[in-house]
Amino acid sequence: MADARKRRDKATRAAERRLKQKNKCRALILGDLSNVVFEHDIYANRLRIALRSDGWAVDHVPFDPDDARKRLGSVEKDDEDPSDGGGGGGGGDGNCKLMYSLCIVSAIYPARKEAKPFFSNAAWKMAVVTWVRRGGILVFAGGDGRTVDTTFRGKDGEKLIRFLGEFFERPWQFVGEFFCRTVHRFRSESLPWLALPPSCVDPPSSSPTSPSPSPSGSSSSSLMALSAKLPRRCDVKACMLSNVPLAQRVYSPVVGAKTDSMLGVLSGLPVDEDLCPVAAARFGRGLISFFGDVNAEPDTISIIVSLVGTVYKHQHEMETSSSSSSSSSSLSPSSSSIPSASGRKKLLAVCNLCGKDGMGDRLMTCALCRRVRYCSKVCQKDDWRLGHKRLCQKVASDGADDKGGDEDDDADEDDDDGTGIEFVSIW
Repeated sequence: MADARKRRDKATRAAERRLKQKNKCRALILGDLSNVVFEHDIYANRLRIALRSDGWAVDHVPFDPDDARKRLGSVEKDDEDPSDGGGGGGGGDGNCKLMYSLCIVSAIYPARKEAKPFFSNAAWKMAVVTWVRRGGILVFAGGDGRTVDTTFRGKDGEKLIRFLGEFFERPWQFVGEFFCRTVHRFRSESLPWLALPPSCVDPPSSSPTSPSPSPSGSSSSSLMALSAKLPRRCDVKACMLSNVPLAQRVYSPVVGAKTDSMLGVLSGLPVDEDLCPVAAARFGRGLISFFGDVNAEPDTISIIVSLVGTVYKHQHEMETSSSSSSSSSSLSPSSSSIPSASGRKKLLAVCNLCGKDGMGDRLMTCALCRRVRYCSKVCQKDDWRLGHKRLCQKVASDGADDKGGDEDDDADEDDDDGTGIEFVSIW
């Protein structure tokens, strides 16, 4: 009798654990990409502990392109056990929940042999792009401070930049003296899409000129909640990106920032305020982000956990509020929507501000720099005011804009708000 009761209690506890696990958001940390031993990856270990404390179910595994592709391609259905890794190729019903909502690439070292498939395996790269588009949160977390010069400089560093540019349309770069310790501040004007209503991310609403208010103020509350969690300032040693639009700069050096180094000759040097140690941009329904801190500082770990948690909650609220809309499934590509090599450019184009993709509607490109695309004039005007004006004019002054045969007879006239930027269709 007692044995039967024990077995029954054990089965009940197991069922409760499965139910709890199924309702919990899951994270995948890809390791063994740096020059440190997998088990001693401080960045990954600290993130794993912090994420689990915040309620995430975390899997920390060595990177293997086939295994990672299958994990990100897997989905959870109501009648499936989430521990069952079936699904493999990025398919699944549009109503299925992604098995992993978060993927962190820990301390990548492009020169390492094990890291080369990350940038060369075509099936893996297309799978991760599709996963982010469907709502996945992708985080590149730091590097290894002992080898940072070879990690992000030269041909090896260009691999990451090319990956972000070709597959996620990010213009981010590593330029100049981008590696140092200094004080950074949180930019309250960043992440504006967290306060945008679903109509800007989903297909166009009935009012193309002015987005409707978000339901119950959930979007605005998401942005305010994140702002309350993030530290106003952080002092970190980081690799910093350049050419990051203001709306995507979560942190940047404080005004008058100086380098801080144990080597006196490297201390007290001015730091370019346009550099960015923490960048995040919307892509489809997901997020692509970069954290340049090389020492896994407590502030950085806190920022990562707060950001991904808020974005995950925001996505869940938006999906819930629009679940009754017939357009909700149009942005959840099935396995047949995985971009082919020939159609990749058109499929991967996204709005530079809100991240909406061009799968259902054509996007427009900035006629001056021809580097960025927008889903509407609203996003174009907002991005212009948030900092694209300076980047755009810099590209034009450097003579980097392409004046090839990309003109469109139906191009709109200059905007009446003084931006002076046209829209030109790119297809």
